[in-house]
Amino acid sequence: MTAARALAIVAALVVAPPQTPARDAAVTPTTGTASISGVVVTDATPAEPVRRAIVTVTGPDLHPSRGAITDDDGRFRIVALPAGRVTMTVARASFITSAYGAKRAGRPGTAIAIQNGESIENLVVTLWRGAAISGIVRDEFGTPVSGVGVTAFPARPVRGATVQTLNNNPTTTNDLGEFRIFGLEPGTYIVGATPSSGSGGAMIAMNDAEVDRALAVIRSGQRSAQPSQPVQDQQASPPFDYAAVYFPGTSTRSLATTMTLAAGEARTGVDFSLQRVATARVEGVITRPDGQMAVSADVQLTEMTTAGPFAPDVPLVFTTRTGPDGRFRFSQVTPGAYRLVARVAASPPQNPAAAGFASPFPTGPTFSGVDEITISGNDVSGLAIQLQPGLTLSGRLQFQGQSRPPANLANVRLALVPPQVAALRPGARIDSIAMPAPGTVKADGTFQFDNIVPGRYLLRIAGTDIGGAGWYPRSALLNGRDLLDAGIDISRGDNLQGVVITLTDQHTELSGTLQTPDGKPVSDVFVLAFSTDKTWWGPNARRVQAVRPGLDGRFTFADLPPGEYALAGATSVDQGDWEDPAFLEPFLPTASRITLGEGEKKVQNLRVGPVK
Repeated sequence: MTAARALAIVAALVVAPPQTPARDAAVTPTTGTASISGVVVTDATPAEPVRRAIVTVTGPDLHPSRGAITDDDGRFRIVALPAGRVTMTVARASFITSAYGAKRAGRPGTAIAIQNGESIENLVVTLWRGAAISGIVRDEFGTPVSGVGVTAFPARPVRGATVQTLNNNPTTTNDLGEFRIFGLEPGTYIVGATPSSGSGGAMIAMNDAEVDRALAVIRSGQRSAQPSQPVQDQQASPPFDYAAVYFPGTSTRSLATTMTLAAGEARTGVDFSLQRVATARVEGVITRPDGQMAVSADVQLTEMTTAGPFAPDVPLVFTTRTGPDGRFRFSQVTPGAYRLVARVAASPPQNPAAAGFASPFPTGPTFSGVDEITISGNDVSGLAIQLQPGLTLSGRLQFQGQSRPPANLANVRLALVPPQVAALRPGARIDSIAMPAPGTVKADGTFQFDNIVPGRYLLRIAGTDIGGAGWYPRSALLNGRDLLDAGIDISRGDNLQGVVITLTDQHTELSGTLQTPDGKPVSDVFVLAFSTDKTWWGPNARRVQAVRPGLDGRFTFADLPPGEYALAGATSVDQGDWEDPAFLEPFLPTASRITLGEGEKKVQNLRVGPVK
């Protein structure tokens, strides 16, 4: 497996839910006798037709997807559709991509149920213009600063992704310090500026004494002051960097001012200044298990962030390599809590100058070590880390069901993903030397992860829908704990052998129809299905799902693990709200309850009051 393919596999597994199987790409094109037509309009009052918008219809029984382009009157028509349930999305430059039935930009749409020969007409799809935020970033002296990254953080983060923008938020300031973030969905945001730091290099490399010394040299007429030599001045102030700052001027995200944007609103005057903070040097020595110096070992310092509102999408990362004496140094590290990871090939390099891991994953055995440090502006020196052999996690796949187990397991893909990597938005760069290579599955169903650095990981499984049999992960047990429901903390000395991943073709299904008391279908309400056991609630919980019913009011939850579930309807839901236990709590007392057994398919209809 090439390094590029391995990294692509891990990236795909990072953003895929553990229970979602990969579907076979080779499918037979489908056709039918149904059609859908309608008009695309703006969110303005009065609404105006949108010409040249791209309309796309997708569905599980529609291969490939179908599309059309609106005419000058904003109208479209899509024909030869087979019976089934489909969803419709519309895209147009300068607008936010929207789904049919969405109440506002960024909300999920409503499925459309179509029958053979049916002609569904006069559907109306609304496109919302994106909002924008603009302003100027200055330094502490009021001078505009260029090249500073500025991001709008949503007040309600979406799991594994940032808020949708047309310009792939964030942006950077121009030569006048100006920034403009456009294409934002309506919602509440805070705005933060992150100066260049970490692996990109600090903005300011000299402390006050060094600047004074340099000025004195210039004034004296000397052309050479040996700038590569550091100034040895015990009274000098510590070096500094610019810290991340949030509007209107705080380094603490929770104290930032929130701003609520309407569709198409342009918020101007979001001006604020950077703040200087004292930085520190972090240095130490890395040794191999036999006590020899670890030459050309990769060393990485990663900011330890906590989950929650406004958590950074990408933590601050510093990377360096040890020298011939096994020593390493990081300069200008900003205050915070960090995790230090060191890794080196088990076999000493033949050419130390060219050593290190050029690919995302090492190809042979490694030694590794970890430590946690806190930076408060003072230098940290004397760190000593003795590396140990990388850890191994192994186990086997087993198949339980009515279909014949697949003969070829090459498509089954396994990955151990650090939580901070799993939280990255799709497409974000993976910058972690603690990422193990994907697990390999042998023909006999056994698998193994090698070179694991101690830490916390999430197990991801994909590619199990083999040969159309529909196998999907039922459980992944290690010492009685299901790794699909929670992460695993891997420490030295742990027994990491004997993981049993059970794949089943017995799919559970919980379906029903959402109706008003007089029997009319309801599609503008989210239906929630969540475990009655609160221990299973939280981010990435596979026992918590939310769906929008179709126009016929029908909803379906697929592949929920067996157990007791609560069913409830919610009229006001933002994407990802159900990952917050506090959001689910009020629904539990009055929710309908239903128990799902292995492979069971049950129907539970729901009735709601009038929907406004």
